[in-house]
Amino acid sequence: LDLARYADSNGYQVDLARSMWPYREWVINAFNRNLAFDQFTIEQLASDLLPNATLEQKIATGFHRNTKTNDEGGGDDEEYRTKAVKDRVATTATTWLGLTMMCAECHTHKYDPITQEEYYRFYAFFNNTADRGNSTEPSLAVPGPPTERKVAYFRSRLTRLKEDLAEAEKKLPAEQEAWQRQIAGKTNVWVALNLTKAISTGGATFTNLPDQSVLATGVNPTYDTYQIETETGLQKITAILLEVLPDPSLPKNGPGRWRETGNFILDELAMTATPRSGGTGTNVFFSKATADWEQQYYRAEHAVDRNPKTGWAIGPKFGQRHFLIAELAEPFGFKDGAKLGFRFDSYHGNNHSIGRLRLSVTAERDPAALWPVPAAVAEALAVPAAKRSPEQRRLLAAHYRTVSPAIRKIEREIFRLNEREAELANAKYTTLVLKELEQPRTTHIQVRGNFLDKGKEVTAGVPAILPPLPADKPANRLALARWLVSRENPLTARVTVNRLWERVFGTGLVKTSEDFGKQGETPSHPELLDWLACEFADAWDIKHVLKLIVMSATYRQSATADEERLQKDLYNRLLARGPRFRMDPEMIRDQALAVSGLLNPEIGGPSVYPVQVANLWKELGFLRPEIGMDEWPTSDGPDLYRRGIYTFWRRVCTYPTFATFDAPSREVCISRRSRSNTPLQALATLNDPVFLEAARVLGQRILLQGGSAPEKQADYAFRLCLARPPSKAERQRLLALYEQQLKSFESDPAAAEKLIGQGPAERPPNLDVRKLAAWMMVGNVLLNLDEMLTKG
Repeated sequence: LDLARYADSNGYQVDLARSMWPYREWVINAFNRNLAFDQFTIEQLASDLLPNATLEQKIATGFHRNTKTNDEGGGDDEEYRTKAVKDRVATTATTWLGLTMMCAECHTHKYDPITQEEYYRFYAFFNNTADRGNSTEPSLAVPGPPTERKVAYFRSRLTRLKEDLAEAEKKLPAEQEAWQRQIAGKTNVWVALNLTKAISTGGATFTNLPDQSVLATGVNPTYDTYQIETETGLQKITAILLEVLPDPSLPKNGPGRWRETGNFILDELAMTATPRSGGTGTNVFFSKATADWEQQYYRAEHAVDRNPKTGWAIGPKFGQRHFLIAELAEPFGFKDGAKLGFRFDSYHGNNHSIGRLRLSVTAERDPAALWPVPAAVAEALAVPAAKRSPEQRRLLAAHYRTVSPAIRKIEREIFRLNEREAELANAKYTTLVLKELEQPRTTHIQVRGNFLDKGKEVTAGVPAILPPLPADKPANRLALARWLVSRENPLTARVTVNRLWERVFGTGLVKTSEDFGKQGETPSHPELLDWLACEFADAWDIKHVLKLIVMSATYRQSATADEERLQKDLYNRLLARGPRFRMDPEMIRDQALAVSGLLNPEIGGPSVYPVQVANLWKELGFLRPEIGMDEWPTSDGPDLYRRGIYTFWRRVCTYPTFATFDAPSREVCISRRSRSNTPLQALATLNDPVFLEAARVLGQRILLQGGSAPEKQADYAFRLCLARPPSKAERQRLLALYEQQLKSFESDPAAAEKLIGQGPAERPPNLDVRKLAAWMMVGNVLLNLDEMLTKG
């Protein structure tokens, strides 16, 4: 996938999501069924040119649709199309030939026998596809993945939530009594503001309505900012209430102006205050915001976070009244009242401005009293409890149920799960594929690599230093693919077996696996490389070659080396010992999940979103909700524990733990990952939520399956993580750590309870919290051992 520069996003600055997971699934299935490498090559490079190509074969051409595409406005489509073609040249040459052919884009290669003309002859093979530089076409409709496991999770989660709801409902009467006492005399704390002026920068017209709300009509611009001026005689203000109201004149009754649903997105709410008698105005800042309803990823707090790329929205509950309460960071007031100015920004586009709104203010500080109370409920609350009618009691109970924090939280999660299940049932999937143009493009040498400066016209061909293409076949991608895996080609088999050796030993027989040219390193064992290449080319059987390598005496040597051998051959280029190197980040994460018992072994399907740093895309400036790139939508249930290969791969912001352990961005083809050693890596495996949860569940496994004695539990934990029994000294150190942590948590049970709260995985209720926390800390240490993170 590094070679294929597979990613789930388009690349460049905007970097929107794309659907390419069916290609990844094809690759995984191809390796699992041991598809012959020659067929593996042909299907990826040119299966669209095969007669009667199957759907699976067409999906394979996604290999060269993994190029970046530019979604930014104002870009030159032809420029980015030619960039994609050049990327295909570089990727093909690197992957199959081990050549740095991209160095001949602007001039003849400085080191290898590849002329600029030969570069553009190779370029011509890929210059006839129908895709463009900013296009998602051509694409192919594909069947979705099996959904039974996800549906089963949703149903079981719904069952548990309904049980939680029943328990919460039992507590409602007592909570309602406390609420009624708390807000007694505080049911009318909001004072509606008098609107004196309203301006729309986009040209909308405002109409003041009798209920002190304002309705936007007329021009419905793509982007808009409302500037509203109001007055109040209130001398102290602690919060504001924004009500968004339905209206028959709005799309789908509103309360927003988006033509399809009546939704809106309030990107930013700003406020200024000036004494009524005049003077200098001041900016007023908000400390928090809450709302009666929040669309997923569009929370109330986003309206007051001073970030124009986030906002509050209310989907899918359209056509209803909703409200947002914004509490001030510092209460303020003037003796004669205040003139208040409000700015409502709608930057998301597509007419996502508010249609009808009403503003109110309050001097109340009690959070419970800030939640608006309907007039009928306020009237019932004013009646002494003993004198309320049955209808008033029913009204109060029904209203409190809508404002109970516990009930609201559970019902919102039930709503989301039902929504997710419906989305799953209605999902349609596509993937990007290659398609040849009926009328071929002409290819020219680009003078100095400039796509606008066309030189000599050329036809498709391969470098003269290599065997020629068959003269009796059309010079197209299919011919190129077959040429790459022909027995006459001296490079493909060598480059591929070298890469397989690199996967097993950490370093290839040719260290520079991406460069077999003059600037690359010569083979450490040239005869071995030749023999493996011949063995591989006999049947193009990858598993056969891997089996040969791992069953060899060379591989089965101990990785331990004495000082003398290290001095003679520090990097093991002479293969005098077995391989030892740090694993890739996906494997490190998978191993931690596996030993804890959390790893979900399911194969295939769309990418998932394991836990990562909250608001990371927002903090790094990569949040683009206005064009479909919302904040990281953390998965739930079994999807949290899928293998790392299924993690959503965004090019401008790779999953942080993977990036820390040297995973590439996959903006370009990468043959060989770097392997660094930094303190950040230790901090990740010690503190990353995924590893902490794995340590906690490992602790549960130790207590439940490791026996009753700490000695047996220590042995079990050690063997589970390192696949060997501990030495006497190692067991003693583990037990000493356990006893130390247990003593600490016995003196501070609250700390133990907080620690074991890591992650959503279930925790058996009968486990001793202090022992679990202690074994979790031991597990955390085991997951960070060098022996755990390295191979060999």
